[in-house]
Amino acid sequence: MEWLSSYAIQKSSTAFSFLCLFLAITYSSFAVTLYSSQEALMKEIVEDAKAEALEPSPETGQMTLHPSGNYVGGSMEPRNKFITKRGIPELD
Repeated sequence: MEWLSSYAIQKSSTAFSFLCLFLAITYSSFAVTLYSSQEALMKEIVEDAKAEALEPSPETGQMTLHPSGNYVGGSMEPRNKFITKRGIPELD
């Protein structure tokens, strides 16, 4: 019976070794793929960032990452006509 448990341990360790080898090959092939296409990926990331920067800010009711409720730089809505440069309200 001792040889049976030894055989089971050997089989499970062999299976684990093959699994580790498979994962190592998969991860290394992914790294080679990323490295070989890094210029195209970086160009695409820059183009996406430029396109996103040109989009208007979402409505203030929607959740955003910026605490003011808008993207950095404020919303693209018209300014409030009651606020002047000094912060004093104008009465029309």
